Amino acid sequence: MRFRIRAETIRKLKQRISVPVLAIVLVGASLPQPAHSAPADRFPRYLPTQYQTVEPTIVPEQIQGLPRIPAKPRPAQRSLWATVTAYSSTVDQTDASPFITASGTHVHHGTIAWNSMPIGTEVRFPDVFGDRVFTVEDRLNARASAYHLDIWMETREEAIQWGAKVLKVEVL
Repeated sequence: MRFRIRAETIRKLKQRISVPVLAIVLVGASLPQPAHSAPADRFPRYLPTQYQTVEPTIVPEQIQGLPRIPAKPRPAQRSLWATVTAYSSTVDQTDASPFITASGTHVHHGTIAWNSMPIGTEVRFPDVFGDRVFTVEDRLNARASAYHLDIWMETREEAIQWGAKVLKVEVL
């Protein structure tokens, strides 16, 4: 079934859409339409409800035997020495919501609190943790020094055992 587009309609379309889009609309309108559509049951493989699952070609047992290429660590933008302490999610060490960071995320391994760096800054402690990357997601109290930061630990005992250390900090 064909239909005609009036000149007035084309003029209104030109005012509202770009020329390439208008060309596609006009070409699509002028193409002949099929007399009938094929029933869906003739082509069941095209129905969206009949997706096939694909099994992986490599199973985890095969991956373990493959040699690993070591990832090249990112170079540090700058290095500094800072006092690194630890904290856990207890109300006396945090605010009323101990499991929510200042950035709005939940605390997790790799979360640090630091006032002098923007939220999202990534850092490393190469002397203790090697190439492991930590992210600034929380803040200390306002009186904290610019060279003081906290690493989140899961338990209070871990935080106490950590104590206070002066470490080299690499800002990525």
